[in-house]
Amino acid sequence: MKPLIYFILLSILLSCSKTSLNKICDVDDPITELNWLADEIDNGTITIVDKVVLKNKNSNKKQKALSIVKSSSWGYYNCSGEILYISIGVNPASNPFKVIKSEEIYRKY
Repeated sequence: MKPLIYFILLSILLSCSKTSLNKICDVDDPITELNWLADEIDNGTITIVDKVVLKNKNSNKKQKALSIVKSSSWGYYNCSGEILYISIGVNPASNPFKVIKSEEIYRKY
């Protein structure tokens, strides 16, 4: 009986610790509700936007962010549009983040 109780408790704890991507930046639809993002999409500078959960490789802290691909760069941005990390060209070794979860929310066709 004890192993079953421990298994149930562990399952509950693990399910509570999962980081959901349902809501990011305290909005339901970042594409229309974050003005800075909507403006850049309207200007045609953004090609792909993903909601992501990042894990800092140094501190192991998790955070939600937006992964944005532009014509000549890609990067992670916080909810205010500030750059957390940007890559121009290819140099993934300098990226301090690991993507834990990702969900595409916009793609320019």
